[in-house]
Amino acid sequence: GSRREAAKPLRRAAFFLMKRVRADRLEADINVDTGDACGTALLTALLGAALSALAAAYPAAPLKRRVSCSFRGEGAARLMGIFSTRAGYIMLAALVFGRDYCFGRIRAWTNTPSKTS
Repeated sequence: GSRREAAKPLRRAAFFLMKRVRADRLEADINVDTGDACGTALLTALLGAALSALAAAYPAAPLKRRVSCSFRGEGAARLMGIFSTRAGYIMLAALVFGRDYCFGRIRAWTNTPSKTS
């Protein structure tokens, strides 16, 4: 169907655009509560270490992070970010999608054998 034919061109256009998206601000505010004090402390340490590793792997990323324990039964996570790209890149991604989709349709049309009567 039409969705299957559009999946590959859409994926290529999305990858084209994702390479050109810039993170202007990233914020993670995580309040951990598992119902068990030991589990809460371990999960808090694991999440803190994971976010620290992410910040070390991408030092230019504008990541603000805060991980804390909550022993009141109110675990929550708030992840926010501001991303930007140029409008021209969005238009180019649309052209990449249109090009790949049209070429796929033409290829399917020319490779379909016609039935003899």
